[in-house]
Amino acid sequence: MPVLQKNQTITLEIDGYTAEGAGVGHFEGMAVFVPGTLMGETVQCHIIKCAKRYAVGKLRNILASSPRRTTPPCPDFGRCGGCALQHMNPTEQLAFKQQRIADAFSRIGGLSIVSLPVLGMANPVRYRNKAAFPVGREATSTQIGLYAARSHRIIPVEDCLLQSPTTKKILSIIRRYMEGFHISAYHEPTHSGLIRHVVIRHNELGQFLVCLVSVKPLPHADKLAAMLQAEPGYCGLVENINPDKTNVIFGAVEHLLDGQSTLPITLCGLKFEVSVRSFFQVNLSQAERLYQCALSRAMLTGQETVVDAYCGVGSMSLLFAQQARRVIGIECVAPAVANAKHNASINGLENASFICDYAEKALPRLCREGLAPDVLLLDPPRKGCDRAVLDAAIQSGVPRIVYVSCDPATQARDAAILAEAGYRISDVQGVDMFCQTPHVETVVLMSKAEK
Repeated sequence: MPVLQKNQTITLEIDGYTAEGAGVGHFEGMAVFVPGTLMGETVQCHIIKCAKRYAVGKLRNILASSPRRTTPPCPDFGRCGGCALQHMNPTEQLAFKQQRIADAFSRIGGLSIVSLPVLGMANPVRYRNKAAFPVGREATSTQIGLYAARSHRIIPVEDCLLQSPTTKKILSIIRRYMEGFHISAYHEPTHSGLIRHVVIRHNELGQFLVCLVSVKPLPHADKLAAMLQAEPGYCGLVENINPDKTNVIFGAVEHLLDGQSTLPITLCGLKFEVSVRSFFQVNLSQAERLYQCALSRAMLTGQETVVDAYCGVGSMSLLFAQQARRVIGIECVAPAVANAKHNASINGLENASFICDYAEKALPRLCREGLAPDVLLLDPPRKGCDRAVLDAAIQSGVPRIVYVSCDPATQARDAAILAEAGYRISDVQGVDMFCQTPHVETVVLMSKAEK
C-alpha cells in the first residue's frame, strides 16, 4: 500500500521549498509539496495528488507558524497564478531565491559555486512596466485578468499590485469599450470571439502604450483611442492580429491605430524607444542593478569587441558600448532590432551595430567569418541558450562570457556545458527582478581557464 493516499489528512513539518516556492515536508520518507507554507512551519494538509515518489497537499491549518510569514497584500493572492510568495516576508523571499540558485547550480549543473545574497527592493510592489492581461469569455461575461496557476482559467483582476496604478484605469476603459460597442472576448475552447489580450507598457514618467491583441482588426478603434486619450500619460494604441490557435500572445501583423508605436524609457542614463513586442526588463530600478553587475564582470577597458547574442532593443549593448571598442548585437525580433538601431542613434553611440537573426545562426556564422570577440554577453529567454550558441562560444575561444538569466535552472545547465569546455565560474549574483514571485534574475562571469 502507498505511504499516502488521496484525500488523506496529515500533519507535516515543512523543511524546504520547491523551485516554485511551495513548501516541502516529508511523511514517512515521501516528499509532500504544500503551496502556501513556509520552512519551519508545522501544518495540517489534505492530500490532493499522489505519485510514486511524491504527493501534493492543500494547506488546511497552520499548527505552528513561521515568524517570516506575512499577510498577503493582494486580495487575489491564492487565486491568481502570478504571485506565489506574498505569504513570505521580504527576508524569506530573498533567502528562498538565494537557495534556489545554489540548488540549481549544484543539482542541475553539478557545479560548486557561491550563491551571493540576492539584491532585493526596498518596496517590492508596483514595479512592473509591462503587463499582458488575457481576455476571455465565461458564459456571457467578459473576463479580463490573469491566469490561475497552471491553467488558462482567467481570474478577473481589477488591480494588480505589481503594476502601475494607472493599469486599473486602462483596463476599465477597455471593459467600457467592449461593453459599449459589443466587442466579443476570445473564447479559447471554440476559437471564437475577437479580443485575446490587453498588453500595457509603462515608463518611469507615467506614460503608457496600449496594445490589443485580436483575431481580426478592431471595430470602432477611433472611439477606443478617444477614450484612452482622456487618460494622462497616454502615448499610443497598437493593434496586433493573432488569428492562430496558439498559446503565443502576439501574431505577426501589427498596426498603429493612434499616437506612437514606441514608448520612451530611460535606463542607466540611456534613452530607449521600446515597442510593444520588444523584450525589455520589466523592473527598471532592479534592471539597473543587474546591468551594472553584468558590466562590472565584463571588465572592459575600451579595447574590446563585445557580442550581445540576445540583445533585444539594445539595452545592455548600448551600456557596454560606452566602455568597449565595439558591440555587435544579435536579435531575432525585427521590431526590436529597429528599436536597437534607433536607440544607438539617439544616444550617439556609433560603435554599436545590430543583426536581425537567430543567435544560433548568426553567432556561428560570425565566428566562421573570423570574428574573435573578447566578451560574449548572453541574456537568453527562459529556455536558455541554443546548443549552437554555446558551441560557437566554445569554438571561438572567447575569454569572458557574461551570462544573464531569468532561470537559474537553464543557466546552470548551460554553465555545465561551458565548464566542461574549460570555463570557470566563481559566484552567482541574484537580483530580485520579480518580487513576490519565485522567479529571480542572475548574472555570472565564466572565464576561460588558461592552459
